[in-house]
Amino acid sequence: MARSRRFVRWILWALMGIAAVSLVLAAIVVIPIVTHTDAGPATPAPTASDPSTASSTGPDGRTRTLSVFEEDGVTPADLSAVKAGDRFVVKGSGFDSSYGVYVAVCEDPGDPLVKPSPCIGGIPEDATDGKDPDAPDTHEFLETTWISDNWAWRAFATRGYDNSEAGEFTAYLTIPASSTDLIDCTTTECAIVSRNDHTAANDRVQDLLVPIRFAS
Repeated sequence: MARSRRFVRWILWALMGIAAVSLVLAAIVVIPIVTHTDAGPATPAPTASDPSTASSTGPDGRTRTLSVFEEDGVTPADLSAVKAGDRFVVKGSGFDSSYGVYVAVCEDPGDPLVKPSPCIGGIPEDATDGKDPDAPDTHEFLETTWISDNWAWRAFATRGYDNSEAGEFTAYLTIPASSTDLIDCTTTECAIVSRNDHTAANDRVQDLLVPIRFAS
């Protein structure tokens, strides 16, 4: 009987320990999201000479650049008449790698204080399908890409940053169908967009928009 009681106590202590560790891990993940302070919108820089690139300097002093290339990753993209299935390579630099970013085709709200949304490619979830997203030659072109180096989310993100210190990343983007129930990019201004992921969803500092137009 005494041995049985000791065994039950051991099980209870083990369960309490597991619960405590789970709570600590949950707090480590949730607290930074809840306590995040928004840096505010960035200030776009003129890019009329290169319509495939957007650049901005944020209140945090970082100058971010988002550039869209053809599938070869070298030729600046022609975004004047895109269609579903077109493939582009999107490169970012100057981003704050302590936060993840989504790269997708979204509505351009025309206001730097407003989140670019909705997005016709949706918001990426686990796009890795069990693959190592940083392994050589794994360049799967997706309708949305989630870039993150955060330890809690890295296993679910599509890719990590190419260079964390420089805030550089590469996204391989397939243009989705031009419309959903929420948006029609043939009649609404849309763009290839970078924006903070769900860990800082209301912070507009990493919003960059490269306008696109769908072929009629």
